[in-house]
Amino acid sequence: THAVKIALDAARLKSMETLAAKVVRKNGKLLGRLSSADARNLRSLLLTVNEEGDWRALAIRSAACLYRLEGLEAYRALASAADGPGRRRAASPEESRASQEALHIYAPLAARLGMFRLKTELEDAAFR
Repeated sequence: THAVKIALDAARLKSMETLAAKVVRKNGKLLGRLSSADARNLRSLLLTVNEEGDWRALAIRSAACLYRLEGLEAYRALASAADGPGRRRAASPEESRASQEALHIYAPLAARLGMFRLKTELEDAAFR
């Protein structure tokens, strides 16, 4: 059915994201900030992989990024509350990486798909 095809397309995109994340890392360590050229190449890769697929798979992956950012933000808020009132924790490396992905990969993809509300929410969550 059509729903199965969309789910398979989303799974294929997730496997490409995982592969790209391994390329960006060396010996398990992040190589540094994602350059604009790398982000552009990854966006192109995701669009190419999904060329014959359904655009909704890209929307699902963009929404998953937003969900991940919101979860990381909630975790940081809970951890900060446990540290005591008025104390705020710095962003973890995972939060920084997720924020960079949102700003440089998924927000532009959402804009390209014409999903400007999702783009705005991704950008807002990345800056929090």
